[in-house]
Amino acid sequence: DASIVSEDHLDKRWQALTGEVVEEVMFLSKHTAVSNKPALTVHPI
Repeated sequence: DASIVSEDHLDKRWQALTGEVVEEVMFLSKHTAVSNKPALTVHPI
């Protein structure tokens, strides 16, 4: 399975499909630390 994070040109593809201009892209991801504490991280692009 390919991760959406590794996709290219999502902003341009979205604009081509919807006509909406993308100004910012952020991905949220859920992780578990070695200490077993859950964490939600943000990846701005």
